[in-house]
Amino acid sequence: MIRFRAGMKRLWGDRRALAPIVASLALGLAGFTTIDLLRTSIDASIAMRGQGLLGGDLGMTARRELMPEEVTAFREAFARLPGSHVLETSVETYTMVTGNQSRLVDVRGVGADYPLYGSLEMRRADGKLEQLGPGAGKELNLPHLTGKSPIWVSPELALQIGAIHGSSVTFGGKPFVVSGIVEDSSLNSWRGFSLAPTVWVSEAALRATGLIRQGSTATSILRGRIGAENAPLLAEQLKSQL
Repeated sequence: MIRFRAGMKRLWGDRRALAPIVASLALGLAGFTTIDLLRTSIDASIAMRGQGLLGGDLGMTARRELMPEEVTAFREAFARLPGSHVLETSVETYTMVTGNQSRLVDVRGVGADYPLYGSLEMRRADGKLEQLGPGAGKELNLPHLTGKSPIWVSPELALQIGAIHGSSVTFGGKPFVVSGIVEDSSLNSWRGFSLAPTVWVSEAALRATGLIRQGSTATSILRGRIGAENAPLLAEQLKSQL
């Protein structure tokens, strides 16, 4: 202790020796503060982008139709949470679509609240790009002027089958009309590689084709917007029930 005090007195008396130490401490503190701020920023960015990539705060997916008891448990668990929350259902399958040519497509039947998070970049008939955010699926759930159900298509599919805005295409024995071309979408990219270009349509219109039935190869998805802070606890509750 005596040696420590003596050393401190000598340092305090020699300001030139003390200055580098103070500078090093200040630099170290600034570095720690910067790292902490960066970590916080990265965490916030990942959380925000993750919601868009996953399509919600919490979801349930099955390579079949979800059972009524599964959907009921999911909805009841959400209803017990404080505040307002949104549930969105969708179903996906592969089929052939016919325009000027026929191609295999990944058809995504979505609800009016799609997407819960994230956005799509849509090219309209006038060539302008439009950013569509949460709830863009309402457009697909409204009747088109032609009386046919509207669909959105990926640009590669539009090129392959010669489709433009207003083009009529057929799948599942039903006619549809192209109302938009989705130039960019990161939604659900966590699912990785897809075997075919994508078509977006209302879930009701997809089910009306008869492509989604007992024994068909389809993926059912139930997602919720509940706030990221509620997701871990709710996930554990659902695991114990299902």
